[in-house]
Amino acid sequence: MELYSVAHIAMKDMQNLRVCYEGAKEDPLHLTMGVPVATTVVALAGDVAAAQQQQAPLTAGLVSYMLHPASPGGSKLLTGMAHFDHMVKMARRTTPRGTLLRPDASLAVEVTPEQSTMILNPTDTDYTIGAIMRAAGGAGGSKALPKRKLDAMCAIRGRSGFLNDEGRMKKMKSQLDLADSIASIHFAQKEEKKVKAAAATEGLFELAPVALAKLRSKGNDVSKLNMKDICAIAHRYLAKDLDAKLKKLDLVLALQALMAAREHVLPAVVLEAGAAATPTVAMAMATEAMQTDDGNDGPASDDEH
Repeated sequence: MELYSVAHIAMKDMQNLRVCYEGAKEDPLHLTMGVPVATTVVALAGDVAAAQQQQAPLTAGLVSYMLHPASPGGSKLLTGMAHFDHMVKMARRTTPRGTLLRPDASLAVEVTPEQSTMILNPTDTDYTIGAIMRAAGGAGGSKALPKRKLDAMCAIRGRSGFLNDEGRMKKMKSQLDLADSIASIHFAQKEEKKVKAAAATEGLFELAPVALAKLRSKGNDVSKLNMKDICAIAHRYLAKDLDAKLKKLDLVLALQALMAAREHVLPAVVLEAGAAATPTVAMAMATEAMQTDDGNDGPASDDEH
């Protein structure tokens, strides 16, 4: 709760923070990851440099996956008919089974059945290679490569491990304890909102008869009521809780709209039987009488309420 209220860390980031914390405890180098360091040139030994130069890239020889592969035995890209033949093979191997390849009709190119079968349409070998390509690299140009990423258990994905390892079980308990703590905080915050909402409407039910009496005495002019009276009438008689934080003009318009939509709901009787006997109503009536005696029967300003 202190991380939320003092450090202003969002609840949705608590689990991420826990992973960083436990990762830093397990390996303090986590604290310096990403920090820029001074660039130094380290001279490699001759045999190491030679080995690096002779090492072939991981994609060497995988021409079936390349749109523009290099020429055999060289670093230049394929050109001419060799590149054209490769593109034709690429088209056949990336075509779903059952799809017939044909030149666009706008080209007005005549293709015989033999040419379509032997040149354009994929063979069984093409379908097999295409299935392998999709299994290894996915659809389109994506690559299904493993990612070394920390999960919510502060473990690296894509590697094996013991599920019931003592350290792993401890991390799992830490994760569940934090989730339980966050759930408790959310529940407490929700209950606090309920208490505040109940406190905001406390006394409005008893005040409503006096507020209605003032409304009738002022010719049903809502603008001559104060903000609490407006909320009281809406709360008791129109079953609507208005936000007391709104400006008075907004409250006046809201009550007028409620009264227009339910014009026969407000009782004609000014004070209901027994209502004036309650302390809240008696105090409100006394306050209203004092304001009338002082000649101040106009609407109270927003600052006063």
